[in-house]
Amino acid sequence: MSSANTALASSAPPVSTSDTHNIPWPCLSVVSSATEQRLYSVLIRKGEWGSHTTLSAPRLEEIARAVEAEDITLVQARSLRRGLLRKRAMKREKDLRATSTRVLYDRGVSVPDLARDWDFPPVNTMRAILKARQWDKAKVKAALQSPDTLLSTRDAREFRQAEAVDVVSKADQTAKAEKARLFEEVLRDHFSQLGVSYRVESDLIQEQKAASPDGTVTATPDLLLLDPVTINGHPVHWVDAKCFYGADLPLPKKSAQKQAARYTKHFGPGAIVYMRGFCDALDVPGALLLDATPLDLSRME
Repeated sequence: MSSANTALASSAPPVSTSDTHNIPWPCLSVVSSATEQRLYSVLIRKGEWGSHTTLSAPRLEEIARAVEAEDITLVQARSLRRGLLRKRAMKREKDLRATSTRVLYDRGVSVPDLARDWDFPPVNTMRAILKARQWDKAKVKAALQSPDTLLSTRDAREFRQAEAVDVVSKADQTAKAEKARLFEEVLRDHFSQLGVSYRVESDLIQEQKAASPDGTVTATPDLLLLDPVTINGHPVHWVDAKCFYGADLPLPKKSAQKQAARYTKHFGPGAIVYMRGFCDALDVPGALLLDATPLDLSRME
């Protein structure tokens, strides 16, 4: 278990034992750091940026065999793969030559082929081509959100093909947002069934905007617990939901740490619930890391 989890009992302020909800929370989806590291070379291949549904049968079999020998599920491995692809995309961004890419595109080379050759996410490759036409960021964003009306016939077709083989930089985040909303709903229902009172993120946003002269919002976890709560013996004042696997990777770890630091400053220690489990090396000071073992995820299917 991460140092953040083990250190919380001594570093957090004490919680009153009167009317405290003492909640046991088993975590059965924790993955070892050694497993993550062994899978890196299996999950990532040059030119592959799509979801698992775009991979060839031999590649799927290769990944399945590797996962079968480890303490990780196939669903967790897919989530880890997406995190690794995002990390790789960030590192490769400076290497994409937008002008050269546009020249080749104008000569008839497809976006998926360019992305494979440059080893860069296909949707971001399309963005680079549009920017090389001197389009500003706002115009590119609008075009990719409404490709059938704001792009040429070829550009719209190429964009659709790019999006189909890109799990990293999709322009349409609707499905992802809906999944996150559903998981937050699952979490709220769970605490309601436990008899815990709370306020939700939307309430906190309204209250903080009203209380600030300039409408600043400072700290809005998914749940702010109003009752004294301990989970596995640790005091928890807020809970945040993450509908993915908590990998020990720099970008998502830094994001979670910054978020937890902000919430802890305002409310005290809390908890992050990773729907797909988390790596035992993931360290988020001020947050108890949990998985979805006790939750009813039937509505997520």
